[in-house]
Amino acid sequence: MCNSNAVTNAVQEFLKSKPQVNHLLLSANGTQWKVTVDIAGWHQVGDSDYFPTFESLMLAIYPQFNKKFNNELFDKLSNLQTEQNE
Repeated sequence: MCNSNAVTNAVQEFLKSKPQVNHLLLSANGTQWKVTVDIAGWHQVGDSDYFPTFESLMLAIYPQFNKKFNNELFDKLSNLQTEQNE
């Protein structure tokens, strides 16, 4: 019988060992993080924690992300509505 945890761990280790493309993200306060995405998920380079979405990664490393994202989205939607009303 196959141990599913051992298989899952082996697959995760295999996926983590694959070549990755690094991305540099800048926060509003000038802090920089190198992050990458691969089949295992999003993670900060040098960190072993993986996140299923970009948003969950950003919330973990930059707690103000949600508020900033929501404010910028609201501003863009408001501008779009103003343009359509003109």
